[in-house]
Amino acid sequence: MTTEKQQTIELTNYSRKGIHAYLCPVSIKDGRIDRGAFISATPLNADPDNQRRFYAGKSARGKVSIVGLTGLYEFKEASGHKTSFGYLQLENGVIVNQWRDRERFLEAMEAEAVGEQELPDLIGSPKQVAWAEDIRRKVILKLKSVEDADYIHTESAKWWIDEREALLK
Repeated sequence: MTTEKQQTIELTNYSRKGIHAYLCPVSIKDGRIDRGAFISATPLNADPDNQRRFYAGKSARGKVSIVGLTGLYEFKEASGHKTSFGYLQLENGVIVNQWRDRERFLEAMEAEAVGEQELPDLIGSPKQVAWAEDIRRKVILKLKSVEDADYIHTESAKWWIDEREALLK
């Protein structure tokens, strides 16, 4: 993925194999990523050979306009038979952050939701801690304001597991 003067994002499209480059808005709800309407790439106008390849379903470069876009977006592109995904945070058509890994993206959104607060380490067995951290991450992503939730600083992994149904409603 390359950017061109922050007006468009260039992505590689390989439609012959059914791999279409796109950009789409995303939102995070209950610890999962929901996709909005896909914005498909169009061929680059500067190169006639690229346009021919794009419409013939061969590997070609496409572009997606990001002018005025704000929020979180997922992109997908192809290179040969491989696909790559990533996430962008856009502010008025400017890329503020970029992630190539889904887990790092979710961790960044969790950290943003928590703000400056430090969360305590959870206490319990390794399996309990791993499960409770996942539950706590989903709860934080669901909350509008972490400041109103005093329980967010609870250290017991067992408590998070026992209360998961009520917390994730």
